[in-house]
Amino acid sequence: DPNAVHDLRLPGAATFQDDTEVASQKVVSGQSKAQDALNTLADQWNTVNNQKGMAKQLAAYRASLSLPVTT
Repeated sequence: DPNAVHDLRLPGAATFQDDTEVASQKVVSGQSKAQDALNTLADQWNTVNNQKGMAKQLAAYRASLSLPVTT
C-alpha cells in the first residue's frame, strides 16, 4: 500500500515513541500547551539522535525504508 506508514526502525525508536506519548498526554490533559510540548519533544529527540550519532540514525532510517544509505 503506497499510503502505509511504517513503524520507526532505528536505534532509540522506543524512546521516541514513549516521549511522543507523554507529550501528547500532557497536551490532552491540559498540563502543557501544544507548542511547548512539541518544543520539549524536539529537544528530547535531538538528544537521543546526538547520543546515537546523527549519521547512524539517518543511515538506519533510510535503510528501514529501503532507500540508498548515503554518507
